[in-house]
Amino acid sequence: MNLSCSSVTNIRKTIFASLTVPAVDALPAPGTTFKYSNVGYSIAAAVEEKVTGKSWEDLMTNMLFKPLGMTTAGFGPMASGYRCE
Repeated sequence: MNLSCSSVTNIRKTIFASLTVPAVDALPAPGTTFKYSNVGYSIAAAVEEKVTGKSWEDLMTNMLFKPLGMTTAGFGPMASGYRCE
């Protein structure tokens, strides 16, 4: 599947809009549990897209990957032959 940047941005906006924050009293006590989440990246992407008017993918490519010489970094599915474990 090959998605355009605008499609990915629209998907991200839909996911971000569906996020809910639990009530403070529903949260576990600090230091008692750990749950990893990428929601911070979604928030950062939404803010950066809103402020700059550019897609997250364009921002990451032009402000991070290119300056660092990262020619194989990108977005989307992994290259063929690789698998998540």
